Amino acid sequence: MSRRPLPGGSDSMPEDPISPIRILHVEDVAADSQLVAEVLDSQGLVCEIERVDHEPALRAALLERGFDIVISDFSLPGWSGMDALRTVNELRPGLPFVFVSGSIGEDAAIDMLRRGATDYVLKERLTRLVPAIQRALAESGERRRRQEAEARLLRAQRLESIGAMAGGIAHDLNNVLSPILMSVEVMRRRLSPDDTRTAALLDRIESSAKRGADMVKQILLFARGSEGEHQSVDLRQLLADVVRLAQETFPKSIRVLAQPEQVAPVRGDATQLHQVLLNLCVNARDAMPQGGTLRLKTELRDLDAGRYVCISVSDDGEGVPEALRERIFEPFFTTKPPGLGTGLGLSTSLAIVKNHRGFMSLENRREGGSTFHVHLPVAEAAAAGAPALPFADAPAGRGELVLLVDDEEMIMDLARETLEASGYRVLCARNGKQALEVLAGSGLAVDAVVTDLSMPVMDGLALIEALRAVAPGARAILSSGQEPPSAYDGPLLRKPFTVVELLSVLRRTLDA
Repeated sequence: MSRRPLPGGSDSMPEDPISPIRILHVEDVAADSQLVAEVLDSQGLVCEIERVDHEPALRAALLERGFDIVISDFSLPGWSGMDALRTVNELRPGLPFVFVSGSIGEDAAIDMLRRGATDYVLKERLTRLVPAIQRALAESGERRRRQEAEARLLRAQRLESIGAMAGGIAHDLNNVLSPILMSVEVMRRRLSPDDTRTAALLDRIESSAKRGADMVKQILLFARGSEGEHQSVDLRQLLADVVRLAQETFPKSIRVLAQPEQVAPVRGDATQLHQVLLNLCVNARDAMPQGGTLRLKTELRDLDAGRYVCISVSDDGEGVPEALRERIFEPFFTTKPPGLGTGLGLSTSLAIVKNHRGFMSLENRREGGSTFHVHLPVAEAAAAGAPALPFADAPAGRGELVLLVDDEEMIMDLARETLEASGYRVLCARNGKQALEVLAGSGLAVDAVVTDLSMPVMDGLALIEALRAVAPGARAILSSGQEPPSAYDGPLLRKPFTVVELLSVLRRTLDA
């Protein structure tokens, strides 16, 4: 190894540690390689040099070890420096490459630079080698920084595109799921008490529809950072659900163990936290292709920032290489082959945890494998939420006139049927413009308007603004599966909504 001498020529004390430049030297003459090493050492370049003298050794070195730069002789027995350059460009594109040769003609020099060499130095002028190496590394670093910056910009653009697409998907899916949830409640009300099989089927339909709605929330959380509704979450029950799912779906070669201590509850979105743990368990499964043990554990930890619940997910795999630890939470980064991973699992999980005012960390275990720690702040004492009302006990109307505005005919029909059955009078419109026409044509005083956010011709926000002039006494409720603009601070009915949620929000708004 060459090293840089201390200032003033003193070697009596160790210098500050400096990362050596890793050089791969393609040279068939050992004496020439030694000469290069002595020149670099004499000029204070801190470096490690590995010499290879044939093409298979070059390939093996590039594939198995990391290097900062390649220097190569031009003339080699049985092959050439140009062959070496071609191999480097194939296996490590962008790696700086400097020719060091006794004689290089002008045409050959031009050709080698055109084919990707960074520079060339004649052996009789080896004093130029250190500046050539430093310049090549500086150019490579700048080029890498620029590439990392096409890449961050491209990722940001992709995320922005995903965000825009996710909004449209959320709107469409929530419009599909809302009629399902409302229909389940309508059908449940019409069931005879002894029809238990149909009641169980409706329960499964409702559960699946709600799970679909939660998945839509996950898409919006990742793409736009929208927040879910936070409530008290029982982590023991959450872990039990994840363990049961893993035991039922993971290979039998993977043993699933849980050590859920009785810990304090946290406030959050149970579905989002379920997704975090499931993502970590899937990663652990993939890290153990030959089988092993997946461990889940909860414990209370007192940190400087306060009391946290720590959820640990451990595997018996090979662990995460140090070189990748800083990248594993990057969106779209994955070590899996194409088609087997999107690179969104950990980045989505981190976004969820941060949204819950928590943090994540990774630990490589001494005995092998890795452990992800999810820290969530302990919930402050709060009153338990009110249980969901059955349809029959939902607040009814008192003859008030309600204008429903939605471009989805099925949602509007079911909402109208529900409201009329609950004591309201109802007018309907397909968009904001039509709603204003209905109001003008009816001549009636409307008590409340329930309007979708995204509609053709005139959207919900524009309609609410227009209502202030034409129907100032009407209470407005915005219905949407997306987060409304920050300027809107009125009542919100989140899609997909149930019959009970529709009736409850409407009653509260009218009574406010």
